[in-house]
Amino acid sequence: MQIKLVHISIIILLVQSIPCYGQNHYLDKEGYNRSTLKYSDFSDLNKTLYGKAVVTDGDSLKISNRRIRLLGIDAPELNQKCSDINGLIYPCGRISKDALIKKVSFKNVICYFKNTDRYGRVISVCWLDKVNINSWLVLNGYAVAYRRYSKAFIKDEMRARETKKGIWSGKFEKPEVWRRMNR
Repeated sequence: MQIKLVHISIIILLVQSIPCYGQNHYLDKEGYNRSTLKYSDFSDLNKTLYGKAVVTDGDSLKISNRRIRLLGIDAPELNQKCSDINGLIYPCGRISKDALIKKVSFKNVICYFKNTDRYGRVISVCWLDKVNINSWLVLNGYAVAYRRYSKAFIKDEMRARETKKGIWSGKFEKPEVWRRMNR
């Protein structure tokens, strides 16, 4: 009897979090819809992970020791440096990780996924309440849209670039290029 109650509680938690997929992300002061991405945009992601998130870098998490790579985005690598509007060098990879830590660490996150990458990481779109974490990172200039794998976050990147958020306020190498040059 107790096992059934635990099972029912988990199902209720998952069902309660699903409505956020039918809603838009949220509006900022200018009325800009920060993400028009809905659950239906990711309907092929038919598996879920739910639990406390631990951040490993600017575009990766762990939930219950499952490694998660955020779908369609690419954050600067931990050792990557960028320059700000004044040309001063700063650790943009570390800043991206710290922003994600501040946003999600040890909070309950739900991630939807379909499969894993060649490193065994679950490729996911993750949400914290009604906030699409992938979108949030791109909109705030902590990551770029990773066009090779998804077109979902290109508009978010364009908005971050227009408003000079995060890495877009100065100069940087796209993380994919930086990795190729520094391995």
